[in-house]
Amino acid sequence: WGADIDEKSLSRAGELGLRTVLMDLNGDWSELGGEKFDVIVAGEILEHLYYPEAVVAKVAKRLLPNGIFVGSIPNAFSIKNRIRYLAGKKKFTPLADPTHINHFNYKELAMLMAEHFKEVEIVGLGKYKKFIRLMPGLFSFILLFCAKSPQG
Repeated sequence: WGADIDEKSLSRAGELGLRTVLMDLNGDWSELGGEKFDVIVAGEILEHLYYPEAVVAKVAKRLLPNGIFVGSIPNAFSIKNRIRYLAGKKKFTPLADPTHINHFNYKELAMLMAEHFKEVEIVGLGKYKKFIRLMPGLFSFILLFCAKSPQG
């Protein structure tokens, strides 16, 4: 399955043989019927949503008991971005993208996922690997998450 609000992206996915559905993640998800999934992927999506908490709750309800939710978000509050913000610059930061409605830090993402999943792992990506292992919230440019076993 591939779900998106962008018809052009869905058309490309359909050409690859994926079953696609045009839908707004902020909607009721009725387009999916009663379908449950083993895995749901949200790559660089949560920051574009007005109510990411509501969407994560919907994801948890659509997963099978041992289901997995994986995805990524830009780390809006990495040290590099914080320095740019202090200098009054938003170029090369998540703030530069006007479609980014929400901005997350490591702790906020962890709390959001823990609210709906029993197991949560967040890994930071960036070029400062030694520092990322110590403080992923400060030194990673992108946060990858893997949330397992929906609560409830």
